[in-house]
Amino acid sequence: MLSKKSFDRFIVPSAVAAAWLAITGSAAAQNEPQAWYTTEQATAGAQQARTNCEPCHGAELLGGDAPALSGPELFANWPTAHSIYAFFSVEMPPFSPGGLGEKAYVEILAYILSLNGYPAGSEELTADPALLEEIRLQPQTP
Repeated sequence: MLSKKSFDRFIVPSAVAAAWLAITGSAAAQNEPQAWYTTEQATAGAQQARTNCEPCHGAELLGGDAPALSGPELFANWPTAHSIYAFFSVEMPPFSPGGLGEKAYVEILAYILSLNGYPAGSEELTADPALLEEIRLQPQTP
């Protein structure tokens, strides 16, 4: 059995240090941006966007005849990935609304996320509405 003196010298500081690491470690994890898509998806989405989006939304979707899909204009118009996906997967492109197929629309969304600073990861993005609702469209910090 530990004496009070040994307890105060070893156990209390160890518990405090462990608590501190748990708090700061989880805070650091919360500050790391979530990876929602793969690099391959964003690359495929860039190819889809060149053909289907850039004619109206401009190069790198910076705006043209249609609103920008990157930067402040995106964040002002679309609160979540689900909100923009629900729109463009049904209404776009104008020459074939909803005609690209789920995979192409998800890839385009991955490309939009990449243009807006969201990091790629190892998990593929899906069209799951609950998942897309989790992705808040807002400026990303490096």
